[in-house]
This record gives sequence, C-alpha cells and structure tokens, in this order.
Amino acid sequence: MPARNALLISLLALVLTISICYDPSMVFAALGGCGILIMATGIIWLLYHPKYMPEFLVAVAYLSLLGLKISVGGLNLRPNMLVAFVAMIWAFRNKKRIPAFPWFVAVNVTYLGSTLLNYRSPYFARGIADCFLLTVNLVQYGIVTQSRNFDRLLRILFLASSSAYSGLVLLYLVMAAGFIPGLERPEGEFVRLALLDPTPASYILFTLLALLSYLFLFGYPFSKALTFWCLAAHFAALAFSYSRAAWLSSVFVFLCFWLFCMIRFPLRRTILGTAILALTLVPIVGGAYWYLSGDVGQMLVERAQAVSLEEGTVANRLVLWANMVEDWRSAPILGHGAHNYGKFVDSTADISENYTLELLHSGGLLTAGIFVFGVAALLFKAMPWNWQDALNRPWSLPIATGFLGMSLSALANPAMEGGVYWVGAGFLALAAKSSTEYLHA
Repeated sequence: MPARNALLISLLALVLTISICYDPSMVFAALGGCGILIMATGIIWLLYHPKYMPEFLVAVAYLSLLGLKISVGGLNLRPNMLVAFVAMIWAFRNKKRIPAFPWFVAVNVTYLGSTLLNYRSPYFARGIADCFLLTVNLVQYGIVTQSRNFDRLLRILFLASSSAYSGLVLLYLVMAAGFIPGLERPEGEFVRLALLDPTPASYILFTLLALLSYLFLFGYPFSKALTFWCLAAHFAALAFSYSRAAWLSSVFVFLCFWLFCMIRFPLRRTILGTAILALTLVPIVGGAYWYLSGDVGQMLVERAQAVSLEEGTVANRLVLWANMVEDWRSAPILGHGAHNYGKFVDSTADISENYTLELLHSGGLLTAGIFVFGVAALLFKAMPWNWQDALNRPWSLPIATGFLGMSLSALANPAMEGGVYWVGAGFLALAAKSSTEYLHA
C-alpha cells in the first residue's frame, strides 16, 4: 500500500505540475480527455485527502527540477510554490508545533525590516521579492513538518528525487548526442546541461548522502533493486553536474560521518557498515569506470582540475564576496537591505551565489546570526550521540548528514534560496523525532 500511494502521488504531482506550468491547451492536446480526467481526479483526491499535502509538495518540489517554472518579472515561480499557497491554510490550521519556526520567522522579519529601512535603494523592489521568496520557503518548511507518516514521506522523497535525477541524466545524454542543443550551456572546455547546474547538484547531496549513511548504518532502506536505482541515478546526476563544490562537499561530509561513527558508535558496527557500503558500490563504481573511461571521464578530470583564483567563476565569486564583506562593515548590525549587493554585479539577474553571506550583507549580523543559529539548532537536535539513540531515530543521522552536505555545497551557489533546501530542513526536523514520538503523534 505505501508503495502504491507513493507512486500515485508522484504521478499526480507530475501531471498537475505540467498543467500548472504550461498552457492547459497543450496538455489537453497531448492527453485529450484522459488528461482532463486525471487532473480533475487528482485535484479532487487531494482535497479529500489533505493529509497527503506534505507528500504532494515533496514530489512537486523535485519534479520541478526538470525545468518546470513560470517566469514573472525576471523571477522564476516554481510549481512547488503554488502548491505551498494551496496547502498553507491546511498546514497552519494544524496544532502541531513547527520546530525552530520562530527563529526562521525572526530571520524573515529582520530581513524585511532591513530592506524597508533601505527603501531608497535602487534594488528595493527586487529586495522585497527576495523577502517574499523566503516567506514562501518557510511555508514549504512548515508544510513538510506537518507530515504524519514519516516512512511514506521518505519513500516519496527518494522516489521523486531519483525520478528527477534519472530524467536529468537522460536529458544530459540526449543533449550530449546533439539532439537538444537548446539545453546546452558551454562553460570553458566542456558543455553542461542547463538544468543540471551547481544548484541541483547541492540538492543531490541531500538524498545521496542520506541514502549512503543509512546503508552504512542499517543496510538497505528499500529493496535492493530500488536502492541500486536510487544510488545510480544520484551518482550519475552528480557526475554530470560538473559541480566541484558538490564533489568536494560530498567527500568531506561523508568522511566526517565515518569518523563520527568510529568515535561514537561500536567499532564492529562501523566495520560492518563499511563492508556493506563497499560491496554495494562495487557494481556502480564498475559501471561508472566503464562509461567514464572515455571522453566523459577526461572531461570530469579536467573540470576537477580547472580551479583558478585569477579567472573564471571561482575568481568572480571571490571578488563579489570580498566586495560584499567590505560593504557590510559599514552597516554590520542591520545590513543594507535585500539584494543591495546588486551594485557589485552586472545585472539584477545576477545573484550572490552564497545565501548566508547575502543575509549578512542584507540584514547584518542580526539576520545572518539568527539564520545560522536556527539551522544549527535543527542539526544539533537531529544528531544521535550514542548507538541506542541512533537505533531509536534511524533516519536522524543520515538526514543530518545529507542536510549538512547540501548546506556546505550551497555556500557556492543559491541552493538555499530553493524550495528543495527548505523541504530538506523539514525532513531534518522530522528526523529528530524518535519512533515512539511518531506512534503517538
């Protein structure tokens, strides 16, 4: 039953997402009367089953990574944002407490307050839009924390994420074969899939590291076939993202996870987990080596080595961040208002690529400090400090590991401004609960 519900929710999310993002006549022409029936059934079904709102939001958030969006005034309105508006009333009518929510609301208030104080900024309108985006993200975070079936939500998470990343890998292969040149994004000596840039690469780390960590600690979370598919889809998408920050973050965070297990958990458990993980990854690594032994492998190696502090994206970001820090010093407590760093970039479409530093510049130490404290509080509460605690909350450390990897990778891209990041924060809050707490929720 849970698997059937998960597949049904993912299918409904895909159909409704397409209908939201594109002209309805295109959907009707493609699917005809069957499409109308499916969409109508899905909407009615969701209205009569509001308890599936968190699952629906998670599915839509990941399917949105396939490029489904509406551009409004230079901003991208994602389908999961529209779902958040629909589900908002349902979520906040519930009496369940939302962990760390007062801290994140305080971030939003101080962020908006600093922007209003700098109303004369030429970037004031865009700054208000940035504040609104944070509000929508907090709504998504709150909706996910209202889930009453964590196991079902987890299955939706991995089914939706693996489906999205499988789709991105397929698009990359089709693009690389020269069939869809419109999806190409040339960057130096290699060509990246436009939909698979460093931002979704950070999102990949959330579910990939969580899956690897759970496999290390407790074995297969799902059937072997499903687990292998999830791992293969994630690894392939991560490789084809050509994101150096994500590659480095994944290695660093998993090494920290392994050392934590060595210190806090029984040594026998760590040795056994290492063996299980190694045996599971052998076929995936073997297949990857066979495929990457040619031109693609050479491109990955060249991309990993192409780090220059004098030119390129790394140098450009360092210059921007240095300017932001220098400018922040003139208003260290309240900052300069949202998006006021725009004076250091070429156009309003350019972004800071580091949301934490952006909050520091926009809202000062007050806003950035509360944000970092709120995220750190979620991570600290989710951490199991002994083996018995890890057994009582089996997904707590894996989810915390994935969220930490996503957060570190997001220090070099705008992933923290996306709904998937805040969906991940919602999972982190849920993972901090024990199995007993779920049974009595």
